[in-house]
Amino acid sequence: MKKILSAIAGMALILNVAVSAWAGAVTTTMTVTAEVPQAVTVSATPMNFGTLSPNSPTMATATITVNAASDINYYIAIDAGQHFAAGQGRTMELSGDIETVFYNLCKDASRTEQWGDSDYPDGNNTYPYGLSSGPHTGDGTDQQYPVYGTCSPYGFSLFGTYSDVVTVTVFN
Repeated sequence: MKKILSAIAGMALILNVAVSAWAGAVTTTMTVTAEVPQAVTVSATPMNFGTLSPNSPTMATATITVNAASDINYYIAIDAGQHFAAGQGRTMELSGDIETVFYNLCKDASRTEQWGDSDYPDGNNTYPYGLSSGPHTGDGTDQQYPVYGTCSPYGFSLFGTYSDVVTVTVFN
């Protein structure tokens, strides 16, 4: 009987050691990541009026391409450009000179709705003569929007290449 009690006591000691080896806590860390893709991208082709007419308006077109995730509503604004003339509109400037020619960017083929940013909600509106385009709804594919340009007859402007840069902004 003494041997049995000794064996039981020994097993109890072993179990006690085994239990105490698992007592407490062990921790590790786990990295959690997720990627949020850019919901909207925008690009634009250049608008080239080519050689201007001295007596009649010259027409040109460009394309704005927007890719917005499905069900995202957005507007497209075009600012006044680098050479805006207050009270007169957008102008292209002769490189290295103050000579300018006037042009319009429109949303419609009949060139009656100027494309601007006067309703852009950031408060930094630069082109008061036209509203943005929209609302549009993204579908996850490239959506193209034509820009219809009209350049005024150049009259007595100096010869050379005139240019301007406008900023296209997509907002919701």
